[in-house]
Amino acid sequence: FGVIFGAFLGAITSGRFRLATFQDSSDTLRNMFGAVLMGVGGVMALGCTIGQAVTGVSTLAIGSIIAFVAIVLGGVVGIRTIENMA
Repeated sequence: FGVIFGAFLGAITSGRFRLATFQDSSDTLRNMFGAVLMGVGGVMALGCTIGQAVTGVSTLAIGSIIAFVAIVLGGVVGIRTIENMA
């Protein structure tokens, strides 16, 4: 809670505080769909990226290595897709 409060206080005192929203309803839906996919992916991978990369790969668990590679490849594909849309 202290980090959030400190960031808020810093933004207020520096005059850089602003509320940000999505551009339109389709942008909101696209982001919500992405959030759902991230949640489903986290459940399917049996944990988050840190859990898979640090804990799973360090124990040489095959499932964690596969999940980590899929996470990295998904990130690369996602970034390239976003860059091509712009």
